[in-house]
Order: sequence, then C-alpha cells, then structure tokens
Amino acid sequence: MQYAVVLRPPAFGQKLVSFDDSEARKVNGVTDVIRFGNKIAVLAKSTWPAIKGKKESLFRSRPGAGASVRSPVPSPQPDGANELLRRCAGR
Repeated sequence: MQYAVVLRPPAFGQKLVSFDDSEARKVNGVTDVIRFGNKIAVLAKSTWPAIKGKKESLFRSRPGAGASVRSPVPSPQPDGANELLRRCAGR
C-alpha cells in the first residue's frame, strides 16, 4: 500500500514556481515525489515517511492571476447560520 501527502501553495491563487525534492527522496520509506497540476504529492510506504518527506521538500510559489489580498469567498453571516440551526432544530 502507498500513502500520499499533498503539498499545496500556502494561499489561494498562488502558483507553484519550483520545487526541490532531493531531500524528500532521501527519507527512508519515501517511494516517489510527483507533481500534478499546481501541487506535489509525496508517496511513501507509511504515513510518517510521507509527512517527513513533505516537510523536507522545498516549495516555491508566487501569486497567480486570481490571487488577491481579499478572500474571494465571502465570510458567512452569523445571523444566517443561526437561522439555519433554528430551522433544523424544529424538525
């Protein structure tokens, strides 16, 4: 069985520029490091080497075209959540 952990850019809209997996591949139990899209997956024989390999990977990203300082997703309104809870509780 293979286990994987995924390394993503740290913020919404950022793009992967480069990565160095040489140290991750040295971790005992890591079987492969692959790039897919804007992410990197560290594959290993168990969870601990996968996590350790992720920590050893050097990952550089930059803001992408859709990145902004403000979140693109509006924050939830507390009143709306309370109303939803009230409706569900009445069932």
